[in-house]
Amino acid sequence: MRGARAMVATVVFAGAVVAFQIGKVAVAAMPLRDAFGLGTAALGALGAAIALLGVIASVPAGAAVAALGARRVLLAGLASTLAGAAGAALAGSFAALMTARAIEGLGFLCVVVAGGAAIDRSASGRARGIAYACWSCATPLGIAAAMVAGPHFATWHGLASFAALLAAVALALVAVVVPRDPRAHRRFDARAAVRGGRDVFGEAGPRAAGLMFALYSLMFFALFGFLPFLLGHRLQLDALAAGSMSGAAAAANAIGNLAAGALLARVRPAALVATAGAVMALCACGIFLPAFGAWTTFALCVAFSAVGGLLPATLLASAPLVSSAPARVPLTLGLLLQGSNTGQALGPVVVGVLIQHAGWPAAGAVVVGAGVLLVVGAGALDRALRAQRCATA
Repeated sequence: MRGARAMVATVVFAGAVVAFQIGKVAVAAMPLRDAFGLGTAALGALGAAIALLGVIASVPAGAAVAALGARRVLLAGLASTLAGAAGAALAGSFAALMTARAIEGLGFLCVVVAGGAAIDRSASGRARGIAYACWSCATPLGIAAAMVAGPHFATWHGLASFAALLAAVALALVAVVVPRDPRAHRRFDARAAVRGGRDVFGEAGPRAAGLMFALYSLMFFALFGFLPFLLGHRLQLDALAAGSMSGAAAAANAIGNLAAGALLARVRPAALVATAGAVMALCACGIFLPAFGAWTTFALCVAFSAVGGLLPATLLASAPLVSSAPARVPLTLGLLLQGSNTGQALGPVVVGVLIQHAGWPAAGAVVVGAGVLLVVGAGALDRALRAQRCATA
């Protein structure tokens, strides 16, 4: 039991480290704008770069985890994160920075897919739900840590160097704590990966869960990709205060993640998805429209984040339930990550363009629309879960 807890804690730390790479761009928006002359559209593209590989390669990454084992893919992902963060620290141009972000994206992809598989292997029963809840806290906590730490660095290069140091620490911890998977093979079969990905995508449950994750991710990163910028503008805060408050709002996401771990034993996953989508949509109306005062807007950001945290924990815990076989769980997790990365890539880009050309209310319309689709789509997830229960009964 103690070994399982240490493994979960190590994997969660690794997930937070790769999420730190996402948050560091959001909190360094102004220094990056000054250093490279970037507009909000370009900043959105830079924020989305880390997700681009995940859009097309998440399911193959799941197949790689099934073949090679979670530990190997975790180590490879953290090594890639370390290389990308070091490259970002040395970048002297926007093109070099984008290249480094793509390398970090590969690392993020590997760690998140392999981390979910390692969590699934380390726990069972009610403990699995709690472990998944802890694992789903990794991304908001990593982003929050970046937003809090970022303003304390005088330059972008110093922040990126610190991110590289964190990746090196996580790499060492995983190498020591996470055991090898005795079921893993020694080679990766690309054809089998393609077949497995096609089969999983053809199943209603994994497909519905992946779509839900895409909508949630679009909403979350559409807001948090620009939250320090928004708070600085609305509340007239300096970079340190805006970063700290954005970090607090991002950390509130962990409340929903942990609450989902307890609620899943009593509430249907689809009900949690629909509730979170509806509340996030309502909060987004108040955040993006100039309807409330500055501090009420910030409170809505915290509520948006906290309630939204119900979604990732619920969807990740549903992965074994919608998978047609235990061997397909890594592939299902890969499909969920593909949805997450699609939303993560689209959210900052679409919102950045809309803010630049049409203002904040236009960006809010996209976020509210995604929340409505979550409410509607929760029914499809519920039907898929029921069908899978009937098939295994």
